[in-house]
Amino acid sequence: MLLGYAYEDSTARADAKPLPPKGSAHGNGLGRYFVADAVEAAAPAVANITVNIRFHAGRWTPTYATQSGSGFVISEDGLVVTNAHVIASSVGGDEPVMITLTDGRKFSGKVHSIDARTDVALLQADTQGAKLPVARIGQSSNLRPGEWVVALGSPQGLANTVTVGIVSTVARLGSELGLMHTRAEYIQTDAAINAGNSGGPLVNLDGEVVGINSMKLEYSDGIGFAIPIDSAFQVVQQLIKYKRVRRPYVGLSFRLVNVEGAEGERVGEKELGMLVLEVKAGSPAEKAGLQEGDVVIEIDGSRVKGLGDVTEKIGLEPEKTFTVKVIRHGQRHPLMMSVTSVADERKG
Repeated sequence: MLLGYAYEDSTARADAKPLPPKGSAHGNGLGRYFVADAVEAAAPAVANITVNIRFHAGRWTPTYATQSGSGFVISEDGLVVTNAHVIASSVGGDEPVMITLTDGRKFSGKVHSIDARTDVALLQADTQGAKLPVARIGQSSNLRPGEWVVALGSPQGLANTVTVGIVSTVARLGSELGLMHTRAEYIQTDAAINAGNSGGPLVNLDGEVVGINSMKLEYSDGIGFAIPIDSAFQVVQQLIKYKRVRRPYVGLSFRLVNVEGAEGERVGEKELGMLVLEVKAGSPAEKAGLQEGDVVIEIDGSRVKGLGDVTEKIGLEPEKTFTVKVIRHGQRHPLMMSVTSVADERKG
């Protein structure tokens, strides 16, 4: 099937970028093995994760069951990324986690750290000095709707399973999925994601991880979701550094509005901003001079077009300062705001 054309033009600009080589994942001709090539690049770092769950069927006798999921290696010394819900039953327990690579090697592991809010966790494999293959990390911000992606993992315990599909939506809000406790966004894909795929990588055609397979829509085929790797790796970096996530605290609540219609209600196609609904007493927002009724239109010089822009700019690392531009009574004002961690605010 011909997916596109490439024309030579004698009048083309001298500084025009050359076309990718034939058969390249991002070129115009996808070869017979374009998915297989991505799998070959990504698969060595994919892990099957098995957790023993201990429970009491009777009053005295413990019973064991196994739960499986997926993950991928991010360091040669055995750090493995997975979903928090895959290994939640082993947190605080004595049972080891079994980590099996695509080549069949098995390693005992333990929970390194976990962040239930974002459903991201780290395992530490006991490699006994062996160097493990490491996944290549891409950028989910570069994904486009319609782009090919590949899901790898162990659905239903079937190790080394590969499914392929496209990116259906790059930023599906958690609230659209009924996840009202989170402002997270998800990559939606029609690549098959089933129980056991959780924690495994969603990769692009270069074999780079662009998401963490997380869940599917119940009773529906072809509607699966992955955590974007850009946001997931902010969490991973904090888990590596602190073994927990130090979340920034700003101390305000807001909603998306038209700048012209900050007092009107609907979000339209005009200039957008975040209407400040509440400012907590003593919070960084109050100290910066933010007031109820302000409309935030820029953070560090970047326009605010939605909740995702706010969370992306603030990020997960506290103790930093940035510029906020607001509209107040028709006038635009720049303000300087420093964020602290939630833990710091509770101490104070």
